[in-house]
Amino acid sequence: QQARRTNPIQISAPQPVPSDPTITSVDPTVLPATVPSGGLVLEIRGANFGTSPRVELGGTILQVESATSSAISARIPGGTSLSEPLTLRVTRTTTGRSATWSQFTVLPEDEWDDYIDDVVGNAPTISSISPNRGGPSTFPIEIIGTRYDEPEVFFGSTRMRVVEWEPTRILVAIPSGGLAQTGALDVLVRNTTTDLSVTREGGFTFSNPPADGPRGLLPEQPCFIATAAYGTTTEARLDVLRGFRDGVLLKSALGAALVDGYYAVSPPVADVIAESPVLALVVRLALEPIILALQWPILLGIPLALMAAAIPVLVRRRRSVTRA
Repeated sequence: QQARRTNPIQISAPQPVPSDPTITSVDPTVLPATVPSGGLVLEIRGANFGTSPRVELGGTILQVESATSSAISARIPGGTSLSEPLTLRVTRTTTGRSATWSQFTVLPEDEWDDYIDDVVGNAPTISSISPNRGGPSTFPIEIIGTRYDEPEVFFGSTRMRVVEWEPTRILVAIPSGGLAQTGALDVLVRNTTTDLSVTREGGFTFSNPPADGPRGLLPEQPCFIATAAYGTTTEARLDVLRGFRDGVLLKSALGAALVDGYYAVSPPVADVIAESPVLALVVRLALEPIILALQWPILLGIPLALMAAAIPVLVRRRRSVTRA
């Protein structure tokens, strides 16, 4: 009897499906019934847009001027007629999945002119960004302008950490998780009290140094938790910690694994510390003895040497007591 031959059954693992796109904010949300001849740019923020999304507003295809997974700049063509209800649709072209936004107000021409004069006239402005290029060590960055009121600041798609602000000046620091993009980034300042904003296109050029080290670690990559605790990337104590990381930990496989683990879990922890002065103080106090030991190893060596010398004495005394 001949053995019966059967074809093997091949089972393919299910392919991951990207998450559906979502829209979290659109600026502006007040639009004219007839778009001015130069067009009008919508700043759309959210998640999972992909890099080549299709954007429609009330059935009109918008010109996508820039797009990342979390931020889109799209221009409404000049002369476009708009009316309520008005729906914005962003479609991820690779999956066909889309997200919508309908929180728009459309004003007739006379009301639009009044709106521009009365409301947009109170929008913030940007006159200078200094410095306007650099890497992680360049921060903090100073933004000079007018009419700032409880501002939030974005470099590209990344929300920056506002260190301090006044009506004509904002100082921003790099967030604990770093910047998601490199190259020329649009700088957006939005007043959270009025939702009015201003954008300086290509206002800051961000560059990371070339990768270096066994794990492609950037030489200027911050110690996230310590940076959040001290509130700056220029604190001298951070150089001590970076020196220990680069000169000791990254020299061995075990040390490099520890560094990888630290960078995997520390950014969200650092964000919490940066928002809490009390936690920042606690972390600074905890780091002080570690930094002192790294700066002055002899201070750590003295108590260890005393302990090592004391052990034989204690052992001899214990033996003497036992014999007695």
